[in-house]
Amino acid sequence: MAVSRSEAQLNFSIIDPKMTVRAMRDSGYKSTTHALAELIDNSIESHATAIEVFGVSRRNDRTGRYTLKELAVLDNGEGMDRDTLRGSLRYGHGTRRERRGIGRFGLGLPNSSMSQARRVDVWSWQSGATNALHTHLSLDEVEDGRREIPEPEQQAIPRTYREASRNVFRDSGTLVVWSNLDRVEWKQASTTFKHTEVLIGRIYRRFLARQSERLPADDPRDSEIGSPRTITLIPLRETAEGTEVQGDDIVRVRPNDPLYLMTGTSCPESFGPGPMFTELEGSPFLVPVRYQGQDYQVHVRASYARPHVRDSSAPEADWPEQWVGKDAGRAPWGKHADQNMGVSLVRAHREIQLDDSWVSGDDPRERWWTVEVDFPTQLDEVLGVTNNKQGTMTFQRLARYDWRRESLPGEESSGDVRRRMEEDGDPRCYLLDLRKQITNAIKLLRHRSRQAKQPRSQRHVLDEDQKADAKATAAIKRRMQRGPQRRIGQGW
Repeated sequence: MAVSRSEAQLNFSIIDPKMTVRAMRDSGYKSTTHALAELIDNSIESHATAIEVFGVSRRNDRTGRYTLKELAVLDNGEGMDRDTLRGSLRYGHGTRRERRGIGRFGLGLPNSSMSQARRVDVWSWQSGATNALHTHLSLDEVEDGRREIPEPEQQAIPRTYREASRNVFRDSGTLVVWSNLDRVEWKQASTTFKHTEVLIGRIYRRFLARQSERLPADDPRDSEIGSPRTITLIPLRETAEGTEVQGDDIVRVRPNDPLYLMTGTSCPESFGPGPMFTELEGSPFLVPVRYQGQDYQVHVRASYARPHVRDSSAPEADWPEQWVGKDAGRAPWGKHADQNMGVSLVRAHREIQLDDSWVSGDDPRERWWTVEVDFPTQLDEVLGVTNNKQGTMTFQRLARYDWRRESLPGEESSGDVRRRMEEDGDPRCYLLDLRKQITNAIKLLRHRSRQAKQPRSQRHVLDEDQKADAKATAAIKRRMQRGPQRRIGQGW
């Protein structure tokens, strides 16, 4: 059969590069900080111990204001060879095929970069910064017909970053620079970096914290985290005389622990001695999740505010004078806790999401407790981890799960609903025991929070309501200590 000339010229490739890059720009990053976190992930995966984030602002001649023009991430990691560097800008390339570590689908560098900028340049070196190799990805060039990542060539690292670095440059490392920032939500780095610390500090809290505090003392996984890292946010400003570092606005990121069990964090600690929260009895506890014939352990920790954190009249309280007798929720440490409400999902020691679906409406008292759910990467599909590592779609649906609402005609128990979910392939069926343990923990945490806020004159007096509350608490503790007694297919 003859084929016409016009038909022969048609291109039926599975992927159109131009449309693919345009579509991937809308990949759903919650913020510029979340997109930058993908670059920090790469730095940690390359065993960097020092990571610097730069923001370069330039003066707008028309308005006279400074506007953010470049964002960059520099690390002292292992660096990349020629082929790895070139492949790092390909969508879905990925060099870590095994399901371990922070990586997911090999989308991080190009995906996060194009979500914020029209161009990304990468320099990487393995035998001294003077031997750096450079390549780039440009949306403008893709739209003009470019189909391949340029062959890496030796090129000097931009002077701006060489001079602004706080001694990160070593024999190996990588520098990623975003320019043509058409989707960045920030205006100036100097003001934004101060607010960015809270989120970056929470996402990477275990990598930033003191080694003795990042995991419970008996947790054997400390070696997975490696040496403590430093993350420094450095704002730069271009002037007629050159580029200057805004030294007063440099931020060395501190850990932000939503469990409030670490010290030296970004939380104001002017309430009295010790960490702000205390760990719930029996925490941490392990919840087994059986998936594809294998058991995986999910680590769950829970903590709540200590009495002197919420009550300035408590014996250990040492509040600043202006806050004595006032609502702790309005104090600096209360406002800090307000930003950390919810259940923290941790994967490969990096926070994926702070899920506020478990929080009760707008009740401000919910800030005084936290649950951390730490799961292995083998459960990514079960929890529904998104490819940009910003959410867990299946887990989010658990907070409002009620078997009665889920039941169909003829289903009269939670076990009936669960068996049908298994038959339908609903991934939530693997997580129902985990949900039960989290729910039990939250009930007990809320009770402990109420106790901490009782008037002092009533703290040692148990009326009938308090006795009933204590009895319910004991029952919840027994259920938590027993843990899940049944596996999938047996009901609960």
